[in-house]
Parts: sequence; structure tokens; C-alpha cells
Amino acid sequence: MGARLSSSELNRAYDDTKDTASRLLIVHFRQAKHRLKVFPGTPKGELESAIRALLELDDGDNDETRKLVYVDREGDPVALSSHFPNGYEIHVSVKKALVFPKAVSTAGGDWRQWARIDEHVKSDRVWEVSSSDYGTRAMSGRLSGKGKHYAVLNLSQTPCCISVGFVPADTHPRRLGGHNVMEHMVHAMSMVLGPKYFKSSTTAGATLSSPMRMGVLADMDNKEVMMFPLAPRKDGAIVDELKGTTVARIGGLPPQVRFAISHPKHGLNAEFEAPGATQPPVFTTLPPLLKKEKDGKWTYGGKKCKC
Repeated sequence: MGARLSSSELNRAYDDTKDTASRLLIVHFRQAKHRLKVFPGTPKGELESAIRALLELDDGDNDETRKLVYVDREGDPVALSSHFPNGYEIHVSVKKALVFPKAVSTAGGDWRQWARIDEHVKSDRVWEVSSSDYGTRAMSGRLSGKGKHYAVLNLSQTPCCISVGFVPADTHPRRLGGHNVMEHMVHAMSMVLGPKYFKSSTTAGATLSSPMRMGVLADMDNKEVMMFPLAPRKDGAIVDELKGTTVARIGGLPPQVRFAISHPKHGLNAEFEAPGATQPPVFTTLPPLLKKEKDGKWTYGGKKCKC
């Protein structure tokens, strides 16, 4: 009879068995859920090949310019690895390499058109992503560095993590990924829930989300931007009417900017209204200024902002 194993040796043997046992990976892709058993230690390349085979990606999706992007349930990026908890869930999307928006072909220099940085631009004025398109972004044409520029944007919803606003014209689209709310951007949900959510969000925004018309007024002479909710369109309207009192007014705009949207998740349709149909609201008094102080904290109207 062979010698008995000690308790520590038995425990080590049990741990080794656990380490080599397969684990379940739940893969969400294009509104469907898939199951994949993975053994720890599987090389990343083999794991990605198995995921591609599982999802039955066609030749177009397998083109070398199209990469798989992985995020978790919160929409945060995930580094692909075979070491994960049993039953772990990831969401997969196929992304084509982003094209830097060097220029937008626009009639009469109209910036209210989407730069074709990826396949989500449906027409010059319409940009649309689904709930499975994680980590996407949109950028408009470049604004002139002088004068005032007004646009009306129709958003299909205003969930918690989507942000809108202006970025320097030379910003690469990848900088807009994830939950990054850049200096001259605010959460779209703040237009509905108020200034508290200019720079922070709440998951309640996902349930309170609703369609919204949004006005954007960029004053390039004074280097300021104002973003505000608008009342629904009225036939024959000449001036847009403010809906509520929430106005995000931010100074210090760079000399050259683009309007941008950062979409971590949830899905969105964003459409510029044709220019010239309406005129911006007239502000008899300037709204409070949303300002980033030297310590990195934000103030609104000179007071500490909990945003």
C-alpha cells in the first residue's frame, strides 16, 4: 500500500484540479447570448479565435481592419484572458479602425454634419448606434474659429453615461471612449435631471431616460458654449423655447473645436436638425458659469458644484 498523502498535499492536489477545470464564459453579441467553456491557460490568440468561431463571424467581420472589442456589464473595457471567474459575462462588438476626421465635406461650410469616422453615420446629419455598440463616439465638422454657431440636436434618449459637448478639433476619436467626460462636455442626462449631473451620472438616468431636443450655442468670439434642453418643435416656430432652467455654460473653448458624443453603452440616435429652421433663445441674463478650478474641482455660478 502506498503512503498516504498529507492534508496539505491533498489540498494542493484539489487546487490543481480547480485550476485546470474549464470555466464558463458568457458572451453577449448582437442581442444574443452564447456559452463558451474555457480552460485556464488558453493563449489569448486561441481564445479570440474560439470566440470568433462561436459567433460565426463572416469574412467581413474577420477582416484584419475589424477588431473585437470586449466590455463588461458596466461598459468598461476588458482585457481578454482565460483567467476569469466561472460564469463571467462579456459583451463583444466588432469595430472597424477609426478614421481621424481631418475634414468633413459640407456645403457652405456647415459643421452640423457627422464626420465619417466609423460605420455608424447613417447620413450627413444622422448618427445611430445600438445597445450592443459599446464604446462608440461621434464627431461633427470643424467649427469656424469666429462668430456664434447654433445647432439643434434630437437625441432618442438621455441615459446615465452618454456625454455631449465640444472637444479640440484635433482630438482623436479614441480619446472619447468609455466614461471620459472631457472639459467642455456634460452628461446628456443633466439636461433632464439638472446641474448636479453635469459631470457625474446616476444609474437612475437609465430609467428616467427620454427623447430630448437639445440646443447648442457656441460663441467662438468669447470662447464659451451653452447647452440646454428645448421644448418640442412647434410648426412655424422662429425661436426655440427653453424647457426648464438647466443651462450648461462653459468658458475657455479652444480656438478650433468639434461637437462630439461619447457613447459607452445603451444605444442612441442623434440627429442634427437642418440649419436655419429656428433661431436660438435670447438670454436676458447670462446663465451661471460651469468652471473647472485650479484644484480640479468644478464650480457652478461661483459655488461648489456637487457635479
